Amino acid sequence: MQNTMAQDILHEELRIKLSRLASQAEERFSKLSCFNGSKWEDLSWLYNGRHNVYLLARGETNAELMLLNKVFLVSYLWDRRADHKVVSAGRVMDLSAAVKYMAAQGVVNLRELDQSSYMTTFKYIQARYKSPAGACRVLNYFIKFIFDSSLVVSNFDLIGTQDLQEKDKYGRVAIEDKLPLPELVKAIIALKWAVQEQWDGSFRAQMDMLSVLTQAFQYGLGLRIGEVLRLPKNCLVTINGELYCRVWTEKGAEPIARYVPTIWRAALCEAVLRIDAICEPYRKRALSIEDGSYAETLDYRFQGRIEAIDRHVESALDCLSKKIESNVSASEKQLRLLKYLPDEELVELKNLREYLPFASNSHDSTSLLKFYKKTALR
Repeated sequence: MQNTMAQDILHEELRIKLSRLASQAEERFSKLSCFNGSKWEDLSWLYNGRHNVYLLARGETNAELMLLNKVFLVSYLWDRRADHKVVSAGRVMDLSAAVKYMAAQGVVNLRELDQSSYMTTFKYIQARYKSPAGACRVLNYFIKFIFDSSLVVSNFDLIGTQDLQEKDKYGRVAIEDKLPLPELVKAIIALKWAVQEQWDGSFRAQMDMLSVLTQAFQYGLGLRIGEVLRLPKNCLVTINGELYCRVWTEKGAEPIARYVPTIWRAALCEAVLRIDAICEPYRKRALSIEDGSYAETLDYRFQGRIEAIDRHVESALDCLSKKIESNVSASEKQLRLLKYLPDEELVELKNLREYLPFASNSHDSTSLLKFYKKTALR
């Protein structure tokens, strides 16, 4: 009886702590743009407007565990809101699954989150998945969160996940389920030749060919596009007669030797050679920028441009000078008097046509006066 009362009191304390965390999480939830259109009290949230994140398995309505999952997800996303890299929908769904795993093993409230339920859930994940490392890491991350948030009364002895990854002595091996069928290999080769037939050496053609060549790494080794883009220049290595590809799976970590299946070896070797050939001029340019030699090239080009502009300006000034001289000559010719006009001699307006190269043919005094005023003759 006393033990039951103590457990009830302990459970109530945990619920009060969760309620306080939920108040803060609800406020943060309203500020997260990734859940626009969703409400805090919903049974599932819409992530980035198109991905449903279920907070418990469909049909289950355990309010306490659902609230715990909400607090967990919001805390994770809030801590990463300033990161430049957006958290993927797959990652959010994986995180939301930790509570579901434990609920599937009979956990119904905070008090039952203990070492025993953790061990049971860990074994459940191992038995359920062929490659359980990722799900087990998520479970460990969730356990660490509830411990750091004081939602459990005792620490957990977490199980490492390193031994759950399939690998040989050279590193992780390719996941067979992600490897393509030979028919797909043929289709990719056919696509490559389709691009090759239209090859004109343009930048667009180079990008198209690189896009095709990278498919070999994505399908042949099951690599993600980010891993393909981070492949080192000399990515293929031979170890004990077998071909491996060095892959950076995590930033800041050492590359992992990924085994290359036999049916993909020729395609990958050819892809590497072709990629090197396409990228060679760009690599040279990048190296010249890195070692500073390209700065000299830029200086030379800038100096050449300056000299070309100077020559153009000099040519334009020379043309302008000749044009001015031509205009002066034409003006002098046009303004030369038809016959001598003494300085003090008075001439009627109608007789000015005898002296000036330009004159009015009008005989009306008003019209003549108006015309010569326009010509600035007073």
